[in-house]
Amino acid sequence: MLTASDSIFHVAWRDYRNGSPDIFYNRSLDGGLTWAPTDTRIDTSPAGTASAVEPKIASAGPMVVVAWQDFRNNGSDVYCNSSIDGGATWKPIDDRLDTDPPGSAQSRDISVSASLATVVVAWRDLRSFPADIYANYSTTLGTTWQATDVRVDTGFGSALNPAVGVAGSSVFVVYSDAEVGLPDIRGNHSIDGGATWFGQEFELSRDTPGVAFGAYPRVATTETGLFAVWEDDRNGQPDIYFNRLGAMLVPGGCPGLTAPQVDRAPANHASFTIDCPPPIATCTTPMMLLIGTCATPSIPVPPPLGCAACELVIGDWIGAVNGSLTVAPGVPPGLEVCVQCACVALSTGGVPCAALFGGMSIVAMP
Repeated sequence: MLTASDSIFHVAWRDYRNGSPDIFYNRSLDGGLTWAPTDTRIDTSPAGTASAVEPKIASAGPMVVVAWQDFRNNGSDVYCNSSIDGGATWKPIDDRLDTDPPGSAQSRDISVSASLATVVVAWRDLRSFPADIYANYSTTLGTTWQATDVRVDTGFGSALNPAVGVAGSSVFVVYSDAEVGLPDIRGNHSIDGGATWFGQEFELSRDTPGVAFGAYPRVATTETGLFAVWEDDRNGQPDIYFNRLGAMLVPGGCPGLTAPQVDRAPANHASFTIDCPPPIATCTTPMMLLIGTCATPSIPVPPPLGCAACELVIGDWIGAVNGSLTVAPGVPPGLEVCVQCACVALSTGGVPCAALFGGMSIVAMP
């Protein structure tokens, strides 16, 4: 498995040189042109005595974290080791992350993600039947972990194939979940680095629940949004599907004008605020935040109506407010709107025109 921070590449793998597989690591400091002459074994049970497999790796700045499935306790547990100096040195004793009795239940399908000082590891866990998704987290660059792991999925079906994404204090875990019939793609969200999770899952696969097999999700995250892809056989053979939640920039506006900002991931359970950027010097009116359905494609607004070759991202209008809008809890999950800021400005010839700023699409999470 490979990850990178700037020009430093980090690789971890299972290796049979000692008999039963161990986890080894190497790094490149020059973008993969050269590698360290000696690799490093990072599982710390006696070499070759117990299988260590399925390594997953993540990095953020000087932090590198590797988690794997480990059989030293005669069952499958989740172990982890970390480096805080870009992979130069590792902890002398690795950490066990699943906190049920050692070796008592199979823990596998591991995923790991890191951001700033936070790292989250999620896995499929069979301590109860059917399987659930559990996670553990560190806010200390992987040097210490929580004494108790936490269940992430909230339903009663079998959950597998977790994919975790961390951005700041925002954490998403997406997984394949068989609540009714075949598995669909669902997930959960934490806004405090993995300490607590919401009591309601969100659903990303929008076909009829349970009629098609959704599996192997992969995610990318920002502090205000989630982007996910997965394999889905709703058309008979596997295709790749995409969905997202939260806030995402969309093409539109006048050249060079920026989009609104949100202060947190837009969601049903809590308030969030949408702010327009500062007005440009030629604005003659206050900034207005425009709200409506999303125009696909965006609508051209050329001069003289637009101040340049501008584009409107709003389709059907919902409303407009001055500059900023705080949205109270209760937005229906899955509701999508587009927002765009605008002012009346003066063109280079001194003629009033519409200055349209960049657009943003918002899909509310539970």
